[in-house]
Formats: sequence, structure tokens, C-alpha cells
Amino acid sequence: MNPRVRRALGVLVGLGALASGCGDDAEQVEAATVADAAADFLPASLRGLRVEREALPERLASTTRSYLDSMGLYSLREGEELAATMQVGRFSDDARVEDSEFRRDIVNQLGSSQPRAFRMGDQVVHLTTGDQQRVAVWFEDRFLLILAVRDDFEGFRGLLRDTVELAK
Repeated sequence: MNPRVRRALGVLVGLGALASGCGDDAEQVEAATVADAAADFLPASLRGLRVEREALPERLASTTRSYLDSMGLYSLREGEELAATMQVGRFSDDARVEDSEFRRDIVNQLGSSQPRAFRMGDQVVHLTTGDQQRVAVWFEDRFLLILAVRDDFEGFRGLLRDTVELAK
């Protein structure tokens, strides 16, 4: 696997930990249902980057016992080069998505630095870092959204702003 793709998918390990370490249900996480929802707001291109749905690694696609009932992964590419990934998870009915402590616990599992919260319009976004990437995490209704962008990608804020607006 390309090292850049491996680094960009690194945040999925945190998402996988969330998916496998929470909840009491033995339901499988299915990618198709969230992919349909994400397709409603993710265009074919964003800020000149081609957006494509990616297959979830087998380890995540078969996860059970989760607060997430579905997940989807999207690549954002400049030509063939991966610039960012967009991960979308839909919470199950038993997830306490309105509870700020629940949300904080999730955000703290993602990234490798202490998350910093800020407002982008009326949306609270949590910024952290990963291996050579910037990571933005936010919640929209019953969805968890994670945008992981290469450190050297110019225009991170604009891409984040556009993605947050599209997800509303």
C-alpha cells in the first residue's frame, strides 16, 4: 500500500477502536447505508479534488458491538495523489449523541494530539493531528464526520469550511 494512503487511513484505526470498543449490540457495521447518506452531500469534486468512495478495510467493515451502525470512507485526490480522506459514521439509536461528554470521549480517541475545539459558523469542529496530517472532527445530527488532510496540502481551512457546509 502506498505510504501516503496508509498515513491518511491512520485515523481509521481510531474510528475502528470507537466502533469495536463501544456499545452492547452485536450488529455489524455496514458501509452501504452511510455511503448512501454521504452521497447526498458529497459532490464528485470538491475544491478541485476528485471525491471517490473507498472500500473499508475488512477489519472495519466487519466490526461488531458499536455505537456506529454504519461507516463510509471517501478519498479526495489531486490527480492520483491522495490529499485527504472523509470518513462518515452514523450513530446507532442507543448512542448518546446529544451528550457533550459522549462526544468529547469520541473526539479524544481520534488523532495523536490534544483536540482543540473552535467554531466554524454555527458548527463546533475539533482539530487534532495524525501522522503527517491535520484531522477535523465534528458531529451533524446522528453523524460523525472526520476530515483528515495531508499536512502539506494548501487550503485546509477552505476544504474544511466547504465540507462542514455541505454536511448540514
